[in-house]
Amino acid sequence: AGTISRFWGQAEKTIGVPVLLPSTPELPVFSQGSVSFRPLGRGESSSTESYLRLYIEEYSKYPRSFTRSVNLEWVAFVKGLAVSNNPRAAVYLRHFTAPTMEPAGGMVYDVQQGALDETYVRWVLHHEFFHFIDDRLNRGLEDRAWTRLNPKEFRYTGMDSPYSNPLDHPRPAAITSYSMKSVWEDRAELFAALFVEQVQPRLRQIADADPVVRSKIRAMIRLLGRIDPSMSERYFHKRLGENWDGLTR
Repeated sequence: AGTISRFWGQAEKTIGVPVLLPSTPELPVFSQGSVSFRPLGRGESSSTESYLRLYIEEYSKYPRSFTRSVNLEWVAFVKGLAVSNNPRAAVYLRHFTAPTMEPAGGMVYDVQQGALDETYVRWVLHHEFFHFIDDRLNRGLEDRAWTRLNPKEFRYTGMDSPYSNPLDHPRPAAITSYSMKSVWEDRAELFAALFVEQVQPRLRQIADADPVVRSKIRAMIRLLGRIDPSMSERYFHKRLGENWDGLTR
């Protein structure tokens, strides 16, 4: 309990977002819908500590102004997370605050799903957070603009695909097989790849060979910069390093 409390406090201080370890299967949202989970117990102390550590490392990569810009109100850590009875590693929950109806809400992460694969956990932390971000955008405009980047013959499959590590680049314009499911998963996969250091050498290799992926990287950086100027080209130039010159601009 003492170690978890230390990581809990460090997470809130470092990221600037309240951390929830619910003691009952409830969260501070108006409607949880089909989302279910179980509170963490003493037997999950090790996995909780490990997940909090990775959460701190990964979310520290975002400027605080960015999480404020997308109205991230809290992050919760649980076990047995499911959506419509299907196990999930993570899910986001949005609500709309009156009277402005500004979108807000939080993230829910299962500390047991994929706990033995740190790269997977890091990936999930960013991938699902981008769905939270994406939910506040003008989906019609963004989806059409993103789809126009694809080759004319490219079609999203609508089908699930297992997590791919390293990036499998199944065909031009898609960095992973899961990217091919939909425009939303395509964006979320690319967002995650830009933040998980373990896959960035492979992402650079794909981008060097695939002009559509290069275009999508630039489009993603422009999109994030519109949300928060601190996530501009300069931020990614600094994050990715000089060897990414020409791909982030």
